[in-house]
Amino acid sequence: MGLVGIIALSAVSCKKNLESADNKSLQATPYGGLGPVTLSGAITANRTLSQDTTYLIDGKVFVAGGATLTIQPGTLLKGVSKASALDASALVVTRGAKIDAQGTADAPIIFTSNEAAPAPGDWGGVVLLGKAPINKPDTLIEGIDNNIHLPGNLTLDSVRYGGNVANDNSGILKYVRIEYAGASIAANNELNSLTCGGVGNGTTLSYIEAYYGRDDSFEWFGGTVNADHLVAVASDDDAFDTDFGFSGSISYAVSVLDPNKPSYSSNPNGLEADNDGTGSTATPYSFPKYDHLTIVGVENSTIATAKALFNGAHFRRRTKLQVTNSIFIGFPTGIRFESDTTGANAVNFKNNLVQGFTADYILPTGYSVGTGNTSFVGNTSNANTNIELISPFDAASFVPVIGSNADSNPYKGAFDPYADQDWTFGWTNFAFIY
Repeated sequence: MGLVGIIALSAVSCKKNLESADNKSLQATPYGGLGPVTLSGAITANRTLSQDTTYLIDGKVFVAGGATLTIQPGTLLKGVSKASALDASALVVTRGAKIDAQGTADAPIIFTSNEAAPAPGDWGGVVLLGKAPINKPDTLIEGIDNNIHLPGNLTLDSVRYGGNVANDNSGILKYVRIEYAGASIAANNELNSLTCGGVGNGTTLSYIEAYYGRDDSFEWFGGTVNADHLVAVASDDDAFDTDFGFSGSISYAVSVLDPNKPSYSSNPNGLEADNDGTGSTATPYSFPKYDHLTIVGVENSTIATAKALFNGAHFRRRTKLQVTNSIFIGFPTGIRFESDTTGANAVNFKNNLVQGFTADYILPTGYSVGTGNTSFVGNTSNANTNIELISPFDAASFVPVIGSNADSNPYKGAFDPYADQDWTFGWTNFAFIY
């Protein structure tokens, strides 16, 4: 949970080249004291952000024109809060551009709020736009309005996404934390901590945390990208949301809620999946593949009712799906399959552990879930009784107890009970703020 250490830069040149204008001829310290340097408008030439400097994301900052934005390990970036939601600060990597943000477990890259007392929704978040297939073409990415002011020669096409390049590459996010993001510009038009539109499977999304986002932690609008080792802490709405023909995979991911948060959105789920917003037959169909997830709600039904929680996972509006080796606990309904398409795909829900305070799963008539499931219904005393993670509801440990139902072959959930150390160690923040 803590930030770790000092990273020494060896043989740092005193010369600044045009593509690395922010590199300093100093021994750099992560989250260091230089700056702040304000980022605004469009970045249209390759640029490197240095770990010894704090950067302010002031308004929408676009990486465009085929440029690559490189961010060194241990760099701190702060989103500036805006009086108008339309102007919410965000980093937007447009189609054809790239981000190269490779932190480490000891020195993650942190995007956070610039407010002295940060809160969810202080700023927008990180947006990646790519050229991979979607089923709703010619669309502006959610959280961007037609009236947006675009810098330089950028047009509205800059904030559209999708194409026919399945292996499109928007760059790398690795060992990255995104905090207090998710500004809303209107009802049902919100930025998320990490928003992906038409992102291709040439992109790397690995070891990323979304912490106290106002809307979804992670949302994928179409695309083919595969993501792994994701952490969602106290997202106001859904932890992981897929839509518009997303066909990638999400593996080794964990989400947890803050039981003391005063309220959540009107429809909070661990997973939410749609083919599109109307449940059309548009192709390509959304077909997310989930493996080794740990989706944690709250400890008992009293808290779940007070927070108006919904489902550990909600598959609806004709989405297809595949879910394996995963755990869902602490929601009124464990898994909800809605519509004939999702019901028909319930056979792809296999080898998972599900607990629901009211129902483990709800299916349309005539369908059944896949084989090998263990389900527990109506456990109102403690959601963890029959699954036995070490200490999930205070986020202390999501690792299965040795010999428990989750300790099987293969093990269930995002964490190997026999690993020397779980993969969240050192770079994540699980501190509850309420």
